[in-house]
Amino acid sequence: IRHRPTTDDKIMYEWICSMGKPHAVVATKADKISRMHYQKRIMDIRETLNIIPGIPVIPVSVTKKTGYSELWSELKRVSPSIEGEV
Repeated sequence: IRHRPTTDDKIMYEWICSMGKPHAVVATKADKISRMHYQKRIMDIRETLNIIPGIPVIPVSVTKKTGYSELWSELKRVSPSIEGEV
């Protein structure tokens, strides 16, 4: 989340989109920036990758354990066979 997506990120995202499958973008290391900067960084990621409305960009931090419930909910939404909790 703290850096603009790279050329490799763009290539990977285009490939994922070409598969036509449900997906989300996980913006890792969210603990490295303040929460008040999340929306600006998410907008930058959306613009750089040309993410269509409705595709979630989920800030996640392993260190602070943030974003886990949102990510888990999204995984269960696109694959209802997933069971369990975070």
